[in-house]
Amino acid sequence: MLPQFEGFLVIYFIVIFLSRVSIGNCAYSSTISMAEAQKLQDFKNRVEPLLTKNYTKTDFYLVRWLRAKDFNVIAAEAMLKEDIKWRRENKIDTIHMEEFQDFETEFPISVDTFDKKGRPGTLDLSHGSFRNVVATGRGHRFSRYFTMLMENMTNQVVERQKSGLNAAQWRAIINSEGVNMIGFGCPLCIRLLLQCLSVMDNHYPEWAYQVLVIEAPLAMRTIFDVAKPFMSRPTRESMLLFGSDKRQWMKYLDSEIDRAQRRELYGGIKPRQFPVN
Repeated sequence: MLPQFEGFLVIYFIVIFLSRVSIGNCAYSSTISMAEAQKLQDFKNRVEPLLTKNYTKTDFYLVRWLRAKDFNVIAAEAMLKEDIKWRRENKIDTIHMEEFQDFETEFPISVDTFDKKGRPGTLDLSHGSFRNVVATGRGHRFSRYFTMLMENMTNQVVERQKSGLNAAQWRAIINSEGVNMIGFGCPLCIRLLLQCLSVMDNHYPEWAYQVLVIEAPLAMRTIFDVAKPFMSRPTRESMLLFGSDKRQWMKYLDSEIDRAQRRELYGGIKPRQFPVN
């Protein structure tokens, strides 16, 4: 082989190697391009003085805001600043201290269920009713309850990442067996759903690996179709709905989550407890 050609190959492979930069220790943020890495560093320089928690200064955290805005640094900075303001004004850091006993009964949450990749989270809609929530003037509190769920699952991911586990996002598994148009499809019900989706899209970008819905009746699919245009692209793409054919969703869940990690409601054998704090 000619020396000139050998030199060309060496340079070529060096360029290919350097065109991808590793960040974090998980598949979610394992590689970004050199151009994206430069934007990430620029973004970090711009926002780091505003951040008070150590994990929020990491590439693992910051790259989510950039991805949410297609690596537009200015847009990502504006989005993060809005989040910082929102967290301060709504006292999000202490939301876990608030009392949500009524919602814990109506919409039980488990944040101690983990899939085979270590991603947490389940939510049971089979007992509650959005109509009852809005009719009793509890819409704002439910929005905060939903925000607490986002905080809990996100914090679970952060803690597992700190401990060296390869968990980068959470997976919400929702049982929607009790969903119907009367209880969830009224205009104020849809408005409440959109408020929750707005919280997820604007303040927890790129944290959802999947929103998996089982036992989804026609009403659930109709509500999803109504809400879909208001979802961000990552949220839409994270949605996966299964109908009432238990064989189908059981086969999928068995491939993703051990039965020992799932409640009976999800075809598992885990005791029915729903700690939310």
